[in-house]
Formats: sequence, structure tokens, C-alpha cells
Amino acid sequence: MHFSISYHSLILAAYLGVFQATALPATPVEPCGSPGQDVKYAVSSTTTNQLGKPVVGDYSCVGTSSCNFQDGNEFSVTVQVEVGVDLSLDFEDISGDAGVSTSVSVATESGTTQSVSASCPVGPWTCALIIWPPVTVVSGTQTPLYTNCKPAGAAAPYTVEFPEKMSNGQLVGGRVDVCACMNFKYWANEGAPSIQCPQDCVA
Repeated sequence: MHFSISYHSLILAAYLGVFQATALPATPVEPCGSPGQDVKYAVSSTTTNQLGKPVVGDYSCVGTSSCNFQDGNEFSVTVQVEVGVDLSLDFEDISGDAGVSTSVSVATESGTTQSVSASCPVGPWTCALIIWPPVTVVSGTQTPLYTNCKPAGAAAPYTVEFPEKMSNGQLVGGRVDVCACMNFKYWANEGAPSIQCPQDCVA
């Protein structure tokens, strides 16, 4: 059996081999994770020094002449999601993109009341302190990304309420008043504080 391969055929085969070897490598893809896991945050508005949802202090007492509230009542404040509760939000990313990461808390924090002097009206009810902490409200949109960083779905709105903190890390004090504890008797009686505590009071 006799095979005949021309010089020109060898040159063409070599050329095609080089072309295929240099044309096939894939273009590197910027990693963005799986759809729904990685997102891009856009911030449309930021409002500071706004009073947030009220919380109840860690001390309560029956309305006698000795039921007084002074400095040192502890309370807890956490991040509140107003819009976007069905989204998985990264609070650190949001606060960073809004430029407020050093002045807000992204986790539950405990604070202590300062410059407080309040009394419970005399009566059979139970009172506690109610605190409206200053917050920073950030609104914007969250867009899910594919692994190549392309949008994987429509942008969804979010609104997050961050507790404000001072440079020493402590929470900023806000408005303080006395509230009637609804998990104790007589809170609805005439003469009880007109403000009802939004959470159960500590016994």
C-alpha cells in the first residue's frame, strides 16, 4: 500500500493545528457566585437622625411613689427591614455603599439610657421606660447577579433602618418616656400612662 502526502498538505495541516490551539481558550469569567447569592446594591436615599421603632427598657415597677426611672436602664436595638423582608440583605454592604458604616450598627446592640429622670404615675399598673432610638434609614435596590456578573433578575427595592452609634461604639440616646406594661394588670385603667409598651416588660 502506498500513501502520498504533498508538502502543501503538511503546511496546511500545521497551520490549522496552530489556529485551533490558539482560538479555543475560553475567556476568563469574573466570579460572582450563583444567581440569588451575589447581588449589587444601589442606594437611592439616606436619612440620618430619624427616630426608629420604640423599644422597652430592662426594668419595670408598680406605680408607687418609689417607681422612678433614672440613668442606667438597658435596652436593645436591632436592624429593622422596612421593605425587602423577602430578600437576603447584607447589612454591611448596604451601610458601606451608603457611606454610613462607621456611624451605624449592623447587628443587635445594647444601649444604656442617659440623662433620664421619669416617674410612673401612682396606681396599680406597672410602668417601664420606652425609648425611640435615633436611626439611619437607607433605601435602594438589590439586583441578583449571574456568575458572569450579569443581572439575573429584576432589581428589588429595600429599606433598612440602622441604629446609630457614637464613635465609642455606644448607641445614641433618643426620645424617652414612660409606658404602661400590657403584660401586667391594670394597664388600661384610668390614670395609667397613655403610652402602651410595644413589647412585654421585664418582671
